[in-house]
Amino acid sequence: MRWLIANRMKRKSRSAAKPNQAPPDSVFSLGSPQKWFQKALKEAGIPPGRWHDGRHTVGTRMAQQGRELKTIMEVLGHTTPQAALRYQHMADEQRRAAVAGLSQAARSATQGTSQRA
Repeated sequence: MRWLIANRMKRKSRSAAKPNQAPPDSVFSLGSPQKWFQKALKEAGIPPGRWHDGRHTVGTRMAQQGRELKTIMEVLGHTTPQAALRYQHMADEQRRAAVAGLSQAARSATQGTSQRA
């Protein structure tokens, strides 16, 4: 971000039919993210990456913290749950824990029924 501040960039221009809707202080209102983002990563000593990698990380981390889907949608700027869900990825440990929880619940339910009989 320091790179962006130090290297003033011109606001992207769009046709009158499709105006630039990003706020003036947003990085999305600046020149092509593909160009400035790679330069900023290089200057920061970070390996090359894709702009959307950060969005996937944010969506995944918020889901791991148990944030509601509506909150994740708002933070990522999505209007549909399907769009926000594309940015959430479960870790293997989460899948195992979810299945283990189901197994435990099934065992508890079975034990409860056999004790009543």
